[in-house]
Amino acid sequence: FHGFYRGAKAMRHLFFVSIFGALVRYVASIILIDSMGMDGFYLGWVISWIAEAIVNIVLFCLGKWQPKLQENSET
Repeated sequence: FHGFYRGAKAMRHLFFVSIFGALVRYVASIILIDSMGMDGFYLGWVISWIAEAIVNIVLFCLGKWQPKLQENSET
């Protein structure tokens, strides 16, 4: 999806989803490291990938990635 958003020039969505994934990874890893050690760190990474994929699919299905049509004020 990162390549797709770059190709569609939807950089705001790419930035939002990347930051969201990083925050989910950080929080999930902090929570899981206490009980699972390094396995919790890697599980937090997997959870962030899943969360990021879900957000990407929702944004894609809603068509939020499509460029807005610009009104031509000359006509």
